[in-house]
Amino acid sequence: MNRIVTFTAAVLFILTGLLSVMHASQVRPQNRDYVITSYGLEDGLPQSTVNSLLQSSDGYLWIGTHGGLVRFDGAAFRVFNRFNTPAIVSDFIITLYEDSNGTLWIGSEDGNLTKKTDGQFSTLQLQDYIHHWNVVSITEDIENNIWAATTGGGVVRISGNDISHYTKDHGLHHNIVSKIYSSPEGGIYVTTALGISVFNGESFDPYITGEEAEIFDIHFIYIESNGVQWIGTRGNGLYRFSGNSVENFTDKNGLLSSHISELYKDSDGAIWIATTGGISRYKDGEIFTLSQAHGLSGNNILSIIQDHEGTMWAGTRTGGLNRLVNATINVIREEGYEVINNITSISPSGDGGIWFGKNCGGVGQILNGMIIPLEIPIENTCVWSVHEDTSGRLWIGTWGGGLYRLEQGKLQNFRDTGDFPYNVILSIFEDSRGNFWFGTPFNGVIFYDNETFTRYGPEVGLPHPNARVFHESDNGDIWLGTFNGPARFRDGIFTEFHQSHQVPQVTVRTVYEDEDGIIWFGTLGSGLLRYHDDTFTIITTEQGLNDNLVFHILPDDDGYFWMGSNRGIHRVSRKALNDVSSGNAESVFTHTYGIEDGMVTRETNGGFYPSAHRSDDGRLWFPTIEGIAMIDPAAIRINETPPPVIIEEIIAGQNVISSAINPVYIQPGIRNFSLRFTALSFISPNRLEFRTMLEGFDTGWNQIGNRREEYYTNIPPGEYRFRVIASNHDGIWNTEGAAITIHVLPAYWHTGWFRLLSAIILIALFAGTIFFVSTRKLKRRLEIMEQQQMVERERLRIAQDMHDELGSRLTEIKLLGELSSRDDADHEMLRGRLREMSRASIDVIDTFREIVWSVNPQNDSLEKFIDYLTQFASEYFGRAGIRCRFDVPVEIPDHELSSDVRHHLLMAYKELCTNVVNHSGADEVLTKVRISDRRCTIFLNDNGTGFNPGQAAGKGNGLINIRKRMDSVKGEFSLKSEPGKGSTIKLEFPVS
Repeated sequence: MNRIVTFTAAVLFILTGLLSVMHASQVRPQNRDYVITSYGLEDGLPQSTVNSLLQSSDGYLWIGTHGGLVRFDGAAFRVFNRFNTPAIVSDFIITLYEDSNGTLWIGSEDGNLTKKTDGQFSTLQLQDYIHHWNVVSITEDIENNIWAATTGGGVVRISGNDISHYTKDHGLHHNIVSKIYSSPEGGIYVTTALGISVFNGESFDPYITGEEAEIFDIHFIYIESNGVQWIGTRGNGLYRFSGNSVENFTDKNGLLSSHISELYKDSDGAIWIATTGGISRYKDGEIFTLSQAHGLSGNNILSIIQDHEGTMWAGTRTGGLNRLVNATINVIREEGYEVINNITSISPSGDGGIWFGKNCGGVGQILNGMIIPLEIPIENTCVWSVHEDTSGRLWIGTWGGGLYRLEQGKLQNFRDTGDFPYNVILSIFEDSRGNFWFGTPFNGVIFYDNETFTRYGPEVGLPHPNARVFHESDNGDIWLGTFNGPARFRDGIFTEFHQSHQVPQVTVRTVYEDEDGIIWFGTLGSGLLRYHDDTFTIITTEQGLNDNLVFHILPDDDGYFWMGSNRGIHRVSRKALNDVSSGNAESVFTHTYGIEDGMVTRETNGGFYPSAHRSDDGRLWFPTIEGIAMIDPAAIRINETPPPVIIEEIIAGQNVISSAINPVYIQPGIRNFSLRFTALSFISPNRLEFRTMLEGFDTGWNQIGNRREEYYTNIPPGEYRFRVIASNHDGIWNTEGAAITIHVLPAYWHTGWFRLLSAIILIALFAGTIFFVSTRKLKRRLEIMEQQQMVERERLRIAQDMHDELGSRLTEIKLLGELSSRDDADHEMLRGRLREMSRASIDVIDTFREIVWSVNPQNDSLEKFIDYLTQFASEYFGRAGIRCRFDVPVEIPDHELSSDVRHHLLMAYKELCTNVVNHSGADEVLTKVRISDRRCTIFLNDNGTGFNPGQAAGKGNGLINIRKRMDSVKGEFSLKSEPGKGSTIKLEFPVS
């Protein structure tokens, strides 16, 4: 497990021995607080030596160890080594660098240089240049060339596929190089123990010679943008050159060690110095130090960086990795074997200090940066309430020792007067009239008007004898919190609300009234109770609170409540709480502060009065079982940076698919899969929240908390889009998140060809049904037409069409079906026959449609005929891939056409269309209709190859049949065509 240690640099109180006036402890004069979390082998690191640290542009933290390359997302370590990544030849990773294109460069032992581009690792073999010397430092110049330094082979420059090699022969002080550095102005500096060289474009010139400058064992150079230069050495400290001034920092004037490993400038302009004795931080001429004594997992620091959110990271030689987060909460506590830090009560003192009581630890005061014990010891040190009244008297309530008052150096126990027989006092409250109210767990409330004690209990309306907390409203009402809910004391009368207002039976642990007159009650396990306009509402964890136990409620200046509980200190917007209470919102966002923010324990103490306190400067003071937790809300920085969200991989069956493959195809038969993803925020990674949605399957967002994997089962075949979004610990959401397309491939019975075959079979059955039904209808129609003059001819024509057209097509379908059922048919042959069956079925349907249309008397008009003609042509030529255009009058005269005439004209037109499709080679046809002088003319023009009409005569019956059909309707037929110029066909017939 990782280890979290809070180093409180601003207020660390040390007190040894028992409380006495002779032993006041003073605050250390330091300047920042950090919460240090260490990570080792038990957390997933493969090895404890952290040589190099880097945060890549996508947000991952990369760690170079002697056990391989490690990627960290704040929640889990992933190791890349020579066993799972062949491009990594050596697990001894020494240095890391990311270039301007996002390529990660990895330097290791034996002259190996590896790079990671677009998720793929590859190796550059440099042994021909540097033999097997270790690659210890990498940088990039302003021309995007990559430079690598080695421990014996000088340096190399990589420019595309070209590699240049530079050694002592090219101007270096030595071939053993410790660092190579690219300065802000673009200079390339190479550091050796003997001196520093700078690249002149072709070779290297001396920049600093160690012996001449009297700087020995040089390890690195760092140049700030303002020109200040830092030179670190191995044993001679750190040099700072600013103008003409030179400073040398060593273990004799502020550093923890004179052996300097690394240097880093943070976003605040502070210089972090990694040494073999710990970390030193330099800013504005002051040095602040951190070592193993303050919580680091080791003193020998090899690497140090700051991530994008401002968190510092330090790698050690034998202690793994350390994370340093600015502490939000300062804990004031005393150290020592027998020291008690269980704080029960906090109250301001008139001299600007803070009084505090401890459970069986007595009373103390924080004043002028010191902890001062009570100068007069009390017999019973189990203090549960402490209060300094407006007259400067100190009141002390104890468990078992009764009530004390300290006035002008004299301590009085009220049990000695005989008027106060109560041994347990949990709360002390002074109202605006100077009266006192004392809460007890068994005896109700004791009222004291500075002369007489009066007890109030259930017999006078108090809901319960266990009354602990108090509040006075502006109108003089006294509000109390009891074991059985809130109560109000007004005009000498107690009012309970449990029955009168149907308030649930709750145990009240704190009362606060806001500026709008709304009264808030914190309860023991029942959430937050709100009272406004004579109405109570309850807000619990179901609406977003992180704990239903509320010990304290303190406001800040930005509209937030800070509430103590057994699970930390929670911050929640007062407006959000009101919105939930009024029904304008469903939930609130609660930010919880705990051990990761500086607390020694998450458990606060409550149920006493006074308890938590807000001082005049806005700071908040909370009692905990391990000291006083102090928060300055004005100093808290909200992390406004949404966390980058990355989908890492998809697991489908036994296959692990990288998210670099997009879209992802899941093989047939696999309907269960999961996705692993992450969000890269390192301040409080366990407080990140995720939402997921599989578009096409989920109906909305799934709230999954901090879980970084989503599971799906029984997903039907189809195309889906998985989305994931995340928020950081301050509730700032990355609403764009990450997404990936997923294709769940169907089994064969879900494939298109299987569905096509099934559709064809259904079409054939449908066609047979239509044939049967239509035949019966046609027979009845013919029976009726037999009574008319043209019935015989119509019957013959319909029978002939059904025989010629339908009979042949159905016979063809039957034959194709029999051929398809043979065992010797291969897959491609079967597909071809199925296509032929589909085509024949379509023809059968078209023929039936034409027959039904031709016999329908509602279609006996020229307008209906032309409509049908254009519809047929559009569908027919469309299936043939020929563009079809029409030139038809907008208004067509109301001319009647008999079914016989319509039939012959349609058959003639269909024959022409068939010839165009089969013989013309055209890709465009034009059907033009002209009506004049009771005659209608239909032109059919194509842009095909054309032909010689004389040579076509006698080669088929098509043109002959067309002429016969036109003769039967007293019409005319003509044809014009020339080779290469297409054809124009005219059908002209009379209309009545």
